[in-house]
Order: sequence, then structure tokens, then C-alpha cells
Amino acid sequence: MDRWRRSGLVGLALGLSCRPRLAQPLEDGDCNLSSDAWLPGNASRGDCPAVLRPSAVCRPACTEGLDLDGNVSCEANGSLVVAARCEPIPCNTTTALVNGSGDCPELLPWGAECAPECGEGYALAEPL
Repeated sequence: MDRWRRSGLVGLALGLSCRPRLAQPLEDGDCNLSSDAWLPGNASRGDCPAVLRPSAVCRPACTEGLDLDGNVSCEANGSLVVAARCEPIPCNTTTALVNGSGDCPELLPWGAECAPECGEGYALAEPL
């Protein structure tokens, strides 16, 4: 067991930290995912374990409002391939605009705009 030893220096920063232990030892070709440095932006571990075996695949989980595109894999030589991104989920605009029309596509990409127009005698209202 590792023990702390008190030295005569007051206020000495030891620079120690605690890291999670690997649930299973690394073998040749394994990919070490014990740190979160490999995670794509706006993602958590999802079903990715601390050790990914060669030829295995896992999927991180994206934060709400984002959808995962791709996955994470461990090649036979132990190289980690992070081909996963969290992409904004487009808005579904397939609901017909009652008493109006517009130039909105069926799926409106994130950040895009469209211009629905109301028929004569009607005004555009916010959804309830």
C-alpha cells in the first residue's frame, strides 16, 4: 500500500492525483480509454469502457439536442480511432402551416432559417 510521508516542509505541493484504476489489465493491442481526453466535444462515455479490446467498437453519448454521428473503435494494432461527432439535430418542419405557406424544407438544419408566411387576415404566432 502506498503511504503518505510527512516531510519537514510546510505547504509543499506534492503534485499527486488519484486516477481510476483500470477494471481489466491492458493486453497487447488494447486501447486505453481510462481518461476522457479522447471524447468528442459535447459527449460523455456512453457505452465506452475504460479498455477497448482490438476490433471492438463503442458509442459515446451526446448531450441533449445533439445526435451522434459515427463511433469509436480500437484497431487490431491498438490504435484508437475516434470517428464520432456530436451534431445538432435538425428541426422537423413537416407540420403543415395552417392558413399559411413558406419556403421551409422538411428538415431545417441547425442554424438555418426559413420564412413562413401567413395568409391574408392571419399573423404568425409562437407555438403553444
